[in-house]
Amino acid sequence: MHVVVVANGELPPGYERPVRTMLEAADLVIAADGGLTHCRALGVWPNVLIGDLDSAPPQLVTQAPEHGVEVRRFPTDKDSTDLELALEAAQTAGATAITVIAAFGGRLDHELATISLIAADCLNGIATDAFDGRRHLWVVRGVLDLSLPVGATVSLVPWEGDVQGVVTEGLQWPLDTETLPFGTTRGVSNVALDTHQLVSISGGVLLVISDGSSTTSSR
Repeated sequence: MHVVVVANGELPPGYERPVRTMLEAADLVIAADGGLTHCRALGVWPNVLIGDLDSAPPQLVTQAPEHGVEVRRFPTDKDSTDLELALEAAQTAGATAITVIAAFGGRLDHELATISLIAADCLNGIATDAFDGRRHLWVVRGVLDLSLPVGATVSLVPWEGDVQGVVTEGLQWPLDTETLPFGTTRGVSNVALDTHQLVSISGGVLLVISDGSSTTSSR
């Protein structure tokens, strides 16, 4: 079950089509508060709207139930961000894959917290990624198959600690069962040489980040 969560970050202009396609193909769409604005700009109503709703336009919040949207309103004084609530809702719904739309941009603390949420241990076993049409981030704990355009930048960033047994295929500078220590920049700015790429690890958590605008993946 693929759940798309729409956050309240930035969506680069000119990349609306791949984002809209992903929303339309999702099994469930959850808007985290102001993510409702992005949904409507893309011509989509989410299945669920969740958060304290201090960022979503009041007129859209009022209209949402008329379009079949389930509204889950929380107090402003809460211990979790709207995005964390949305990710918890995705898990409860039975998600096997979660994509966060509009995860990037805006405040640095929000962006770092968002990446931390996407890579959290509680999502282990759920394929998680973030996408805005231009940039794509995948959380890898095993194997990731990619179809990126030749020439796309692909960066491998260790998260939380060292990443062991890193193997890559289809990239200009290959890795063969190597360790990427936490804090290294060795995996930054690799380049796709073929239209199929593979990244696998034997231990740790690895972030794979690409600027390829046409992306598909499987695990």
